Amino acid sequence: MTPHCHDAPERRRTTATATATATATATATAATTATATATTATATATLLLLVATLTGCNRAPSAAQRMNACARAARAAAAAAPGARLGVLAHGCPVGCQARTLTTLWRATVDEWPGLVEAACDVHCSPEERRFSADEPPAERLTHALEQCGPAHFGLTLEQSPAFSSEWIILERMGRWLAAHSSAGAAAVATASPSFPLALRAFAPGLYRVPTSERHQPPDTSTSAYVFVDAERVRASAGPSARLTATGTQFVPSPWGVFPGAVLYPAELPDRLLSIAMLAEPTRSDLEKAQLPAPLVVADGDLAALRVVSILAAIATRSPGIRLAVAGPDGVLAQHPVLLRPPGRGGLEVIVDEGSYSLSIPRPAGDNGADLGALLRWWASHEDRNTDVSFLLRDDVTTSDLAELLDLAARAGLTRVGLGAAP
Repeated sequence: MTPHCHDAPERRRTTATATATATATATATAATTATATATTATATATLLLLVATLTGCNRAPSAAQRMNACARAARAAAAAAPGARLGVLAHGCPVGCQARTLTTLWRATVDEWPGLVEAACDVHCSPEERRFSADEPPAERLTHALEQCGPAHFGLTLEQSPAFSSEWIILERMGRWLAAHSSAGAAAVATASPSFPLALRAFAPGLYRVPTSERHQPPDTSTSAYVFVDAERVRASAGPSARLTATGTQFVPSPWGVFPGAVLYPAELPDRLLSIAMLAEPTRSDLEKAQLPAPLVVADGDLAALRVVSILAAIATRSPGIRLAVAGPDGVLAQHPVLLRPPGRGGLEVIVDEGSYSLSIPRPAGDNGADLGALLRWWASHEDRNTDVSFLLRDDVTTSDLAELLDLAARAGLTRVGLGAAP
């Protein structure tokens, strides 16, 4: 039977969503491999071919057709890796914001999302607010919109506002569209919808402002465990998530209370992290339970870095390390992986004081102690030895100072960086 013209948008989106699902999942799990690169190129060529061959049908799909496509996209998103789900959903269910932009998100980098979302979703609440932030980078324009328009403009409460991000904006606008067209079959979309992990902002008023970083790793929205450290308290919690319903987008908080969770004693931290890991992976074996996943540690840039080290000593024997939260260019938390280990574990040990450093080995010829970056590059260039490096900190080193040290190590190409207290 010859397909009707009005069927083409659904057939095009179904096929393209399946292709995008495979690509986004591969990108999320193996973005640096040649296989993922080849998959991405193949998917892009396939999508272009589909668009070229199906442009003969120009009728806009009905609300029911869009809802059917959204239900299929939600099922495809449920099968994707957590970090790829939203790109898959937006590609197959481009509603609530400008469709042409949403269908391209799955192949955009996270740094490109704020600009795309701002253009597609009309986030500003007034012409004046838009003009005031026009010269700022896209991520800062989104932050300005949140501050000037208020969390309620984006469907959030004040307590939920640390989860404000490009991801939340897309999901909230999709939820508005579903609620407005609920009679067209929104319940089917809600039934198929998985949970979507939400990124956290790099600055939460009254809670933290993480240090900036130039050489961080991209944020991981599938992060399951966060540890929040300040001068007096430590908290640990699972990250928030969102879910599409027939009446809008539901914000799903952590099971451990209002962000960022209840105050813990340091000795309680391993059990809390295990509970969070079991929530994300209920089928963890006894062997896996003995090893805790590396949490994302969120601390203000002015906090003494030794405060972070002392708190995390409680998990050092059960976790390979931590990921230090830093500010990414898109305004949400990015990360620096760090190993937790005491002095004397081999490699190069750098004892760091405010404005100076000393070494566990004799200084190389020509090193006057003024350029730590050059020293780290020299250390990384010797492939015939252990090129691990550990930063052993004294009291006056801040978390911002630590982020700068990790940037220097990343520039030098050092991938195994330890953290500890100076003897």
